[in-house]
Amino acid sequence: MERRDTTRYFRVADTLKAGTYLNGMMELPMPAGTHDIRVLLTEPGSRSAAAAGRDAMTLGKPGALAMSDLVAGREGAGLVWQHGGDPMPLNPLDVYPRSGSMELYYDLSGLMPGHHYRTSIEIVNTLAAVAGDQASISFDDHPNAATQHVRRTLDLRTLKGGQYRLTVTVEDADGGAKVTRDRTVNVRE
Repeated sequence: MERRDTTRYFRVADTLKAGTYLNGMMELPMPAGTHDIRVLLTEPGSRSAAAAGRDAMTLGKPGALAMSDLVAGREGAGLVWQHGGDPMPLNPLDVYPRSGSMELYYDLSGLMPGHHYRTSIEIVNTLAAVAGDQASISFDDHPNAATQHVRRTLDLRTLKGGQYRLTVTVEDADGGAKVTRDRTVNVRE
């Protein structure tokens, strides 16, 4: 088990006012395998703290079809991730306006060049009481490399607002391999 411990300090010139936020980003290079991730946020001189974590995040093994976690962002949200020279807007508040769109990003690896891949993206309201509040799209791809960086823009205007489950499934129609990732998305009126 490999362990990494990093401390970052953020300082602002003045107290944050209502409607303003302090955000940051840190990239950690991680090899293929299973990882547990923990983040602890504290304020010096205060007894306040917040913790977040993710258990058993599995990164793909070489040669096997794999998908990274889904990264959702929003243009103009104030934080941009430079991944492979491509800017990807993030959304630190993880709330999306119903009248707007969401940027979706993920990496695929273990692709077989020339194979036919089918991708399905579905977003469904998590409350059973809001049946039919969903959207989906699917498309085909024939990659020419073993890895692919994918970015899609999802229009949220057909949704009613609330908490949704976003699911992306990629299937190798020629080889039978299939990978699925999902995450929660918050859409507000």
